[in-house]
Amino acid sequence: GAFAVKTKSGASLTVLDTPGHAAFSSMRQRGADVTDVAVLVVAADDGVMPQTVESIRFAQESGKQLLVALTKIDRITDRREAEMRVAAELAAE
Repeated sequence: GAFAVKTKSGASLTVLDTPGHAAFSSMRQRGADVTDVAVLVVAADDGVMPQTVESIRFAQESGKQLLVALTKIDRITDRREAEMRVAAELAAE
């Protein structure tokens, strides 16, 4: 889905949420092309998936800045280990 909000300064901020399922590859690529910043959401319990790697590539090819958000961290006993594992997985890409 997508939605837009107006900031206090009057600027418009549009958020485009693309599904992680493999079938939505072309939607993620188009999203990377039209955004200013890509926010990549990675589940701590799943780690980096093939779609994550694909989204990183799309953002890099579009010259976009990439922000990574780690979710589902509450499902992990050793949070620091999960953070380090995901960071290492991302660094490998």
